[in-house]
Amino acid sequence: MAMWNAPSDDDHHVDNACRGVLSALAVFEDLNEELEKRGAQIMRTRFGLHTGEALVGNMGARDRMQFTCLGPNVNSAARLEGLNKYYSTSILVSDAIRKKASSEFLFRRVDIVEAKGTSIPVTLYELIGERGEFVAFGLSKEEIKHASNHEQAFDFYLHQDFDQAEIVLMKLKAEVPDDSVVQSLLERCQLHMKTPPPSSWNGVTSFDKK
Repeated sequence: MAMWNAPSDDDHHVDNACRGVLSALAVFEDLNEELEKRGAQIMRTRFGLHTGEALVGNMGARDRMQFTCLGPNVNSAARLEGLNKYYSTSILVSDAIRKKASSEFLFRRVDIVEAKGTSIPVTLYELIGERGEFVAFGLSKEEIKHASNHEQAFDFYLHQDFDQAEIVLMKLKAEVPDDSVVQSLLERCQLHMKTPPPSSWNGVTSFDKK
């Protein structure tokens, strides 16, 4: 677990957290390339980012103190990390992160979920990367357009216009066949096309497990 804005104040803690996980993911991707060349098993890692108040400090027995953080917001970050496995994503963030991050970071909606232990639906976002010519992990124009078109498909999905959503998603899948987020949304659209949801449907996916 990693934390920002503690013990020292950091006015840019959300941006620094986003850059931190993008950097960590890049290191793992480079490592996995080397492991594949050697015929070794690759390592998978997932990240969940959330921001909010938490209890922070040295905790534990006198001879086994640890600087850590506790609280509902910490648990929310852990849930986000765990939800990655359902969408085959690497970095899921909360709406609080998306709102507080600078406009240089690019996100896309993945789903709206209600996880076990929560009663309020939460919108999941995937952190894709950072815009800018001089950033370490900059995004191409194609990647930015791909994310924008995915957002359009998600809007169609929420308005129960599953036919239009499918058209956009099929084009995106043709562009990037291994895009797991597109595939997940496409499958949900096709499921609702076969069995239309009730009028009260709000796009929320419920999980029985944390």
